Amino acid sequence: MKHTAYEKQTNNFERIKDIPTELLYGTVPKHPVFLTIILITCQRFGYFTEAVASILKQKKVDFVWDIVVMDNDADFENTQKQTWISSLHCKRIRYYKNTQNLGHEGNINRGAQLTDAVWISILHDDDLLADNYLQLISQYIKACANFKKPLAYIRPRHLYFKDRSEIVKNGFARDIEHTRWIRPLTMAECLVKGCGPTYINSCGTLIRRDVFLEAGGYDKSYDPIGDAVFGLSLMQNYTVIASGRVLGFYRRSQGASMKKETMLRLLQADYDLREYFYSLSTVGKVFGKVFRRTQFTLSVARMKKNAQLAHFEIPREEIEEIGDLEQGVFKAFFKKELLRGIRILVMLRVNPSQLI
Repeated sequence: MKHTAYEKQTNNFERIKDIPTELLYGTVPKHPVFLTIILITCQRFGYFTEAVASILKQKKVDFVWDIVVMDNDADFENTQKQTWISSLHCKRIRYYKNTQNLGHEGNINRGAQLTDAVWISILHDDDLLADNYLQLISQYIKACANFKKPLAYIRPRHLYFKDRSEIVKNGFARDIEHTRWIRPLTMAECLVKGCGPTYINSCGTLIRRDVFLEAGGYDKSYDPIGDAVFGLSLMQNYTVIASGRVLGFYRRSQGASMKKETMLRLLQADYDLREYFYSLSTVGKVFGKVFRRTQFTLSVARMKKNAQLAHFEIPREEIEEIGDLEQGVFKAFFKKELLRGIRILVMLRVNPSQLI
């Protein structure tokens, strides 16, 4: 059955329209802004200061940009962040505080409403941007200027880390020049990958603001894959790309995403999304019949790796309540390698790359 819910558009700004947000530091710019980095935060002061530092270390660019901090902590007696931001004396920063917690999606949506920038970039308070993020984003935007469909969304390649010192220790900064390709994403890639390739919006996802507003913003009802669904919804009319170069750093083993309940919800949501992909065409139906168990098994393997990092296990019976795993070692290996080959073919033939 076709999951039409993934295709609907909802005005998610209506859900938060009656909840005020107060500007506690900075002034609204009078000049046009090309790009606004929306830093969403709630508590976690230590991580927050690291995130801000990664933004302020950006290398010089030839466009106007600013920072909108969206604090979801409605405790106005807690002025720690406001005091710290004030001490920076940075004219780029505006610090807002919601009078009620708007939730993750609502906080991003409100941030998009509070800027007039052409582009918005999303950063969570526990993640970091590469120091040449803005320079690379500018190159991507210019390189995609002549694409048949206008560019609306860049999903950043990111590296995982646990502690900020790990970035320096492992030389992650040198990996920023890793690859230079630009690859428009397609539904064919979504089908063979078995997941939305626009997942993880927390470390530098770039979205054209007018498109974001027109699409109704992020929809909480799709949680925990709202970022993936939003990116997919744009593919028909706009160019959506994944960056080859590293644009940000995603902090692993922190927050709700590494909890057992969240992982199982994500596993179920991914399974439902794959069923949607299978339903879109005859080819999809055949592909699903052949690879449904294989893709689910690979999804489970990724989840188990994250569970090990968080020091817990997920019982097999809870996994099998969601879907059927591939049976037989040889069969599982053969179909996994066959699927790998199909992925490479699709990425090379369906999504031609170009360099920046």
